Amino acid sequence: MPPSEYLRPQKFCAAGRDEEFVAHVVDAFGDDNLVTTTDYPHGDFEIPKRDGSVPHPALPDRSKQKILQNNALRLYAL
Repeated sequence: MPPSEYLRPQKFCAAGRDEEFVAHVVDAFGDDNLVTTTDYPHGDFEIPKRDGSVPHPALPDRSKQKILQNNALRLYAL
């Protein structure tokens, strides 16, 4: 089995909301085990702008929904 197959059933990876590589990760590994991160409550945390922009603009809406919500719900069994 290739190394990527070992990760899929048991590991999650996290990416920041402005990381440019996320689309490449989704292309290579899929969007099933990817979640987004924040720096909250660290002092350098920036509150996201309320301008309607969505993190990871290069991704399809289906992937955004999974990365920003569905995968975290599954990861934390919520």
